[in-house]
Amino acid sequence: MIDTDGDGLSDSRERELGTDPTVRDTDGDGSWDGTEVRNGYDPTDPDHHPLPDPDNDGLSYSRERDLGTDPSKRDTDGDGLGDGVEANEPTSPTAADTDGDGLDDRREVRGPTDPTARDTDGDGLSDGLEVSEGFDPTAKDTDGDGYSDGREYTFGSDPTSASDYPPDSSVDSDGDGLTDRRERSIGTDPNAKDTDGDYYWDGDEVRNGENPLNPNDHPIRDTDNDGFTNTQELRIGTSPTDPNDFPYHPNPGQDSDGDGLSDQRERNIGTDPNAKDTDGDYYWDGDEVRNGESPLNPNDHPIRDTDNDGYTNTEELDSGSDPTDASDVPGDSSVDADADDDGLTDSFERALGTDPNDKDTDGDHYWDGDEVRHGYDPTDPRSRPVRDSDGDGYTNVVEIEAGTDPQDPDSHPAPGSGGDSDGDGLTDQEERSLGTDPNDKDTDGDLYWDGDEARHGFDPTNSGSHPVRDSDGDGFTNTVEIRIGTDPLDVDEHPRHSSSDSDGDGLSDRLEAKHGTDPNDKDTDGDLYWDGDEVFHDYDPTNATDYPHRDLDGDGYTDRDEAVHGTDILNASSAPQWADSDRDGLTDSRERNITSSLDPFDADTDGDGVTDGVEWLAGTDPTNATETP
Repeated sequence: MIDTDGDGLSDSRERELGTDPTVRDTDGDGSWDGTEVRNGYDPTDPDHHPLPDPDNDGLSYSRERDLGTDPSKRDTDGDGLGDGVEANEPTSPTAADTDGDGLDDRREVRGPTDPTARDTDGDGLSDGLEVSEGFDPTAKDTDGDGYSDGREYTFGSDPTSASDYPPDSSVDSDGDGLTDRRERSIGTDPNAKDTDGDYYWDGDEVRNGENPLNPNDHPIRDTDNDGFTNTQELRIGTSPTDPNDFPYHPNPGQDSDGDGLSDQRERNIGTDPNAKDTDGDYYWDGDEVRNGESPLNPNDHPIRDTDNDGYTNTEELDSGSDPTDASDVPGDSSVDADADDDGLTDSFERALGTDPNDKDTDGDHYWDGDEVRHGYDPTDPRSRPVRDSDGDGYTNVVEIEAGTDPQDPDSHPAPGSGGDSDGDGLTDQEERSLGTDPNDKDTDGDLYWDGDEARHGFDPTNSGSHPVRDSDGDGFTNTVEIRIGTDPLDVDEHPRHSSSDSDGDGLSDRLEAKHGTDPNDKDTDGDLYWDGDEVFHDYDPTNATDYPHRDLDGDGYTDRDEAVHGTDILNASSAPQWADSDRDGLTDSRERNITSSLDPFDADTDGDGVTDGVEWLAGTDPTNATETP
């Protein structure tokens, strides 16, 4: 009997049974063909043998052979999970760490991580690394600071500390226009474009003054009260926080209803630019604003008696008594004396801070009473009625006094009427006849006022024609030297001393030392006027707010302001009303309208660390450093 493979069955018998006479275990089930035949098993069926699952792992011989596992080992890969268990799980019974993340399958199957995903939370770090480092492998951002664990680990910050984040603060995870760092500081979600769910991205809301945490605060609101919703302004491209920037710009000086307030001013304060009397109290809006009343409250008007002295505010203003002082009533000589006859009672002047014995306290050639009645400051020589709103050649105050409309170029005083806008001793009409500028004391720039030249027979339009008396023979007239501060009797002391003028500003170094200016800087105070020019024209060269207020085109903006903003100083329709020099969110014109104390060239007038624009929107005083939002 021939038994080639030695399995206990002859080759002829194996051929009868269908087994391989050259292989002891034809079906590969671990039992020799002869043993299976003798014990009544099928030698060609791997699952039909004396020991169908030798390692008792729940997998048959044939199944383990298909899987590549060891039929003699319950846990082929030694990961703590039996081959039978892993065969029914997505893990591999032949690899202890199916996903290769550094954690064995048994730990991941029983734990929170995915045994088939190397990085369960998708933060760029493997689960094994996160566990070993103490991070949460199921949370992309363990510390909730807006930066993924992977980013923090890469840049060296601590993924478990919300106060420690990568140095790159420009990341914007949700793409809403705010950096993650900014979002953490204001409380929005750096991973959600619209934290409050109002359909407006957080970045858009913050930029336009809305609250990204309040679903009821969004661009439907009209933040700047200019009559256009934030949404409309955003769509058109104007600023929803600037009342002077709205979709349609009418003529800024236009006064449609003729109440004395420009349409733009009316929109700013909430009155109707097409109705003279918005609140229906029989007083024009302009009159109420000028007298400190509310043009929106029908119960607040000049009939009111603020000090309860029995005289209405109107009666007191007309008579010159103080409408806020009950002891000051019309006709009371004890309080209504007007020692200087400037139209203001002495008691009112004392309360106002003007000199009751000087008609013109600030020396600007306008009586205190006239300045008060027309809304100017009688203690500030730079605050005087020189504006010509309608460009007809007559200043506002001249027109008001003559009863004509200062907003209508076709309504102006008759030729020959008075008024001296620049206070040079010539009436405006006389200046127009002579060809001089009624808003400039010294038209030809020869350091002599037009009135002085005309009275002494000189030509005020010719800089070479002027009083020439020069007592010390130093080339400068007595008048010029006295005005500048040099000695008109000392030939060695004069405005442009020959010693030197290092900066070439027209003022000698010696005089610069006297005036406190920088001899190496033409414009010490940076107001765009050379020190020499300021000294010769009696301005302070060390004070940036004190400079020649010439307004050649009569548009209400000084030539300096227009030069700063690049508008035409000779064209009244070219004015910087939309400019915002200090970028504080309030236009220069808006800052001037709010209060004369606001500086359109200083973003934080009161220096409290909060810009004027933010304070104005918040309702705090931008001129009071102790009051902040």
